[in-house]
Amino acid sequence: MRGTLTLTLTLTLTLTLTLTLTLTLTLTLTLTLTRYNASSGNFSFGKGGNQGARGENKGGDYFVENVFEELDAPGEFFFDRKARKLYLYHNGSGAPPSRGVVVPRLRTLLNISGTQWAPARNITHSGLHFRAARYTYMDAHGVPSAGDWALDRAGAVYLQGTEHVRFEVCRFERLDGNALMVSGYNRYAAVADSDFAYIGGNAIAAWGYTNETATDPGRPGVRLANFPQAGVDGTDGEHPLHTTVTGCTAREVGLYEKQSSFFVQATTAP
Repeated sequence: MRGTLTLTLTLTLTLTLTLTLTLTLTLTLTLTLTRYNASSGNFSFGKGGNQGARGENKGGDYFVENVFEELDAPGEFFFDRKARKLYLYHNGSGAPPSRGVVVPRLRTLLNISGTQWAPARNITHSGLHFRAARYTYMDAHGVPSAGDWALDRAGAVYLQGTEHVRFEVCRFERLDGNALMVSGYNRYAAVADSDFAYIGGNAIAAWGYTNETATDPGRPGVRLANFPQAGVDGTDGEHPLHTTVTGCTAREVGLYEKQSSFFVQATTAP
């Protein structure tokens, strides 16, 4: 059996029968489905569940995705893996667009990365439209605070090791992970008069690093000389500082990861 089964728990529970299961409580838990026993009705799960939250046993509403027999409403699709054929119920009154449909494959559309010692500086983006980045809810997640919130250090636009990078009058739309990730060392990043719509995770996330370990997967090849003394106090400066967001709008945020927000900051400073 192939498809996506979505259950609503105290907030939401989503099962993906083809590839993933998504449980949404205060955020979304996603796991791969390894086996379904039709006689007992039991599901067995494998990789995943690293997105946070504390669990819930109550079930509720559900929906099934990628089951051919359920392809009966606009906006739905079914992908036949064996035949490599996509069936799409067009959501519109006219014919489907002649230019086809978009299937995102990239998680990051724009990456501006430097280091604290050699940052990328003084870059302004004006009037750009960032659209169609793939989902990231099965990517590795970390816990940026002492609660149950988990976050993936990724975004359709990714900044790390920058100073004075600015986005103005830009559109961030149909991005299935985080729209903008401000990671690690960044100074004076700014977003102004921009719009965010149909975002799978957070619209904007600012997330620094701490040095309680010798290495960090977000900074491959870099040995942190001041661990563990630096600990979680951010004394090494590897965190966003003076980030500003002004005159922006956001809607339909957190389509997949439900514990999301317009702006989240962790291990960082205003």
